[in-house]
Amino acid sequence: MRDGNNAIARHKGTEEGPVIFVNRVTRERQMAGPALPAIVAAALRCVAAAFVVPLFVPVSARADDASLGVSLAPLIGTHEETGLKETVPPIPIPILQARGRIGNVELFVESFPSSPQIVEGGGRSEQLSTNLAFFDAVIRGYALRDHLSVGVGELVYNQSTTYTPPGTVDASRVVGGRYELGFGLLRDAPKLRLFVDLMPSLSGTVHASLVDGFRPAAQPEAGSQVEVQLRSDHVHGAFEFDYGARYVNYTAKFVRGGSLADLNTGILPFATFAYRI
Repeated sequence: MRDGNNAIARHKGTEEGPVIFVNRVTRERQMAGPALPAIVAAALRCVAAAFVVPLFVPVSARADDASLGVSLAPLIGTHEETGLKETVPPIPIPILQARGRIGNVELFVESFPSSPQIVEGGGRSEQLSTNLAFFDAVIRGYALRDHLSVGVGELVYNQSTTYTPPGTVDASRVVGGRYELGFGLLRDAPKLRLFVDLMPSLSGTVHASLVDGFRPAAQPEAGSQVEVQLRSDHVHGAFEFDYGARYVNYTAKFVRGGSLADLNTGILPFATFAYRI
C-alpha cells in the first residue's frame, strides 16, 4: 500500500507537475513584474528632480537695478489688408527700452516714437507710405528664482498710411491690455527666456483725410495680437547685451462690415544694447 500510494503520488505529481511549474513561473513573474515599473518610476523621479530641484537651489540673485537701452529689430514679414498683401522691407527699427527692478517686481517699457517711412506697393499704380509708432509697458512679477514671471500692461499703436495717388491719409490709434507669461529655460534663468504675450482685445478708430480736406466718417476697428519672444540676456559690468527673436501676429477688422483692416505677421530678430544705471 505504501508503494501503491507512492505510485499514486508520483502519478499525481506527473499530472499536476506542469500546473505546479506554471504556477511557480507565474509567481516568479509576479515577484519580478513590479521591478521594471519601479525602476522606470525611480528614473522619472530622478529626471523630474533634475529639472525641479535647480529651481530652488540658490543661484546668483539678481540685485535691484535699472537700465536704459536701444534695440534694433528689422521686421521680416507681410502686411495685408482688404485687396492688398505686401512684403514689408526689413528696415531695422530702433526701439527704445527702459527697465527697473525692485525685489521680484520689474517695470519694462519699450517704444519708438516714429518709424522710418515704410514704402510698399512697388510696381503698382498706388503706393503706400506707412509711419508706425508704438508704446508698450508691462509690470512683471517673478517667482521660482526668476524661472517664472507673470505680467500685465498696455499696448498702444499709432499708424499713419498715405496712399499716392490720390494722397489719401489714414490715421489710427489702437489700444489694448497686454498679458504676459515668461519662463526661464535654463538654470541661470536670464540666460534664456521665453515670453508669450497675449493682447486679446485691441480697439481703435481709423480717420481718413482726402486731398481736398474732406474727412469721411471714422471707422472703428477691433483686433488682437499674439507675440512670442525668445531672448538671451548677458550682463558685462555696467552693460547689458540681449539678443533673440520675436514673432508677432496682429489682426484687426472694421467693426462695421467686418472687412480686414490689418493683418501684420512676421519675425523680428533683434539685438539690444543697454547701460545699467
